[in-house]
Amino acid sequence: MSIEEVRVAAEDLVEVLEKDFGVDHAWQGENVVNFSCAPKGISGTLTVQPDQLLLKVKLGLLASMFERPLRKEIDNYLDEHLH
Repeated sequence: MSIEEVRVAAEDLVEVLEKDFGVDHAWQGENVVNFSCAPKGISGTLTVQPDQLLLKVKLGLLASMFERPLRKEIDNYLDEHLH
């Protein structure tokens, strides 16, 4: 995939997280997406690089109960769109 295709997939992923989990997001430059949902204690970054996609997620105490569904949603999306 080209880096532009990976960027599109990253944008689509954070839109899914916004819809399903109420996560807000904003691009920082062309390669980094910051996302958060303060009331649920979710924050992180998604960094797009030519050869990889790096996702870092921090879950607060209350958000930790959503770890499995959040991880499943992300894994399913990446498997479907980046392979």
